[in-house]
Amino acid sequence: MSNSLEENPHLQAWSWRQWCVWLCVPVMILASVKLAVWLLGDGTLVQANAQAHDHAYWLLQKDVFVQLNATLAGILPHAVWYNLTLLGDGAILLPLGFLSLYWRPQIAAALIATLPLGAILSSMGKAYFSMPRPAAVLDQTEFVIIGETLAGHSSLPSGHSITYFAVLAAILAVCLAKPTNKNQWLAFAAAVGLFMVLCLSRVAVGAHWPLDLLVGASLGTIAGVGGAGLTRLRPSWWQKLFGLRRRFVFVPLFLMWAGILFGRVAETHFFVGVIYLAAIACLAVVAWMFTQYQFERK
Repeated sequence: MSNSLEENPHLQAWSWRQWCVWLCVPVMILASVKLAVWLLGDGTLVQANAQAHDHAYWLLQKDVFVQLNATLAGILPHAVWYNLTLLGDGAILLPLGFLSLYWRPQIAAALIATLPLGAILSSMGKAYFSMPRPAAVLDQTEFVIIGETLAGHSSLPSGHSITYFAVLAAILAVCLAKPTNKNQWLAFAAAVGLFMVLCLSRVAVGAHWPLDLLVGASLGTIAGVGGAGLTRLRPSWWQKLFGLRRRFVFVPLFLMWAGILFGRVAETHFFVGVIYLAAIACLAVVAWMFTQYQFERK
């Protein structure tokens, strides 16, 4: 099946209405989270006292976090949760996303376009809020910790959740921008449900408060929609990006990427199947670079 843009006429640039539809939900979630914490915390979220701000945020979620953490950790083996949470690492999830080159290169292009905004939103959010993680304020015997103990002040937003939903939004915005039938809506809902479970892995391993996930997922959706929108707005740039000449840049990059991933396996205490899969995906991208020529400029 050819991947040429001409055979995908529904990939035209979005109208302002489509932009509004895709962005209104994450913006509403962000506003709702802030309003809820402000109201339930007696206005401490907007006070100048940073300590009161932090305390109001995590204290409201403490009981929910402890209960949800214990429940989730008991549903699946710890090794499964550890692998699921590793998928939130962009270095692991993105190579799997780049396998879309074999099917629809527009998805890979959207993922690349998503990276800058996602990274900016994550780093700026963590620096601005400087929210303590559960292990920084709770007795570590009160909840389950799977893998590394994270006890810094970088809980809000969840960077892994940003990655999860940036990738999801980019894929859906390219493939299912306008679900038109029951099967497409079911596929849309199933994809969102699956990635919500991936986000919950951050609570299961004891790394984040529940609201961190909502904020991260919302910011990730904004980043993913932005990447997909750029791909639609300027549909020719990704063809040049994946041109034959570019393989001399991408091939060494993905080979090195695969080597780094294989090297990470020895650093973990669990079986890390997702890292192996990501490394193999890097090698598969290299193979694609040598076998696909349809994007070469004549």
